[in-house]
Amino acid sequence: MLNLYNYHSNPQSLPGYNNRIKFIPELALEQAIENLPNRSPDLEPFIMTDPLSAYLYAKNVIKNRWKEAEHIIITDPNRWNQYKQIFNIK
Repeated sequence: MLNLYNYHSNPQSLPGYNNRIKFIPELALEQAIENLPNRSPDLEPFIMTDPLSAYLYAKNVIKNRWKEAEHIIITDPNRWNQYKQIFNIK
């Protein structure tokens, strides 16, 4: 997803700036990674909306299968294959 806030000279003035994590899964993932080693349950619903972000969250934060997000990850064949390989899913 394109993050328009990165291309604006004053992103704080844009509508939704304070809630951007809810609209941009990659930002929610970045925030969750900053919270390592703990999981970020409050961010998981936003991360789960994007197959790549969900895959990376499972791989780098949970470090295990994220069954609640598998129905999203499976929509991206490349991510699903990587996910299955990493977590030994047949």
